[in-house]
Amino acid sequence: MKSISLKKRLLDQFTIQELHEESKIWLSTIAFWKDEVKFMHHLINENFVYFLSIDEKGSLNALLKKITEIEKNKLDTLKTKVIHHEKTLSNYLQYGKELDEEKFKNDHENISKEFDFFQNNYRLVKSEIFRFAENVLKKKDIKQILS
Repeated sequence: MKSISLKKRLLDQFTIQELHEESKIWLSTIAFWKDEVKFMHHLINENFVYFLSIDEKGSLNALLKKITEIEKNKLDTLKTKVIHHEKTLSNYLQYGKELDEEKFKNDHENISKEFDFFQNNYRLVKSEIFRFAENVLKKKDIKQILS
């Protein structure tokens, strides 16, 4: 007998309209993350580059590479999947087009897992960036006190 995940069993209890609402929340969250990533780019590029040693600049470049990867590849890919998912749903809700509900829910479950995975990894990168920023600001404060 095939084992069904808890998330899948819970997903089966939701209506298509409720899944649509969740998809809209995903799109809103992705838009927020995109703004956050732009802010982090600005924060790092405009404010920290002047206070860094050569070793710190290497760390900064690694962080910028992670942010760019998140923005250019992962966020855009996730957004594209959610938009495609939403279009399928929109065609069903607005135009009465046929919908394979089981496939739709399976797709929703897969996107949900991807979304959760991305969110967990993004939080780790964000924490790393803010720790880096905090350390740079501490050094900046020390330099200002000494001068």
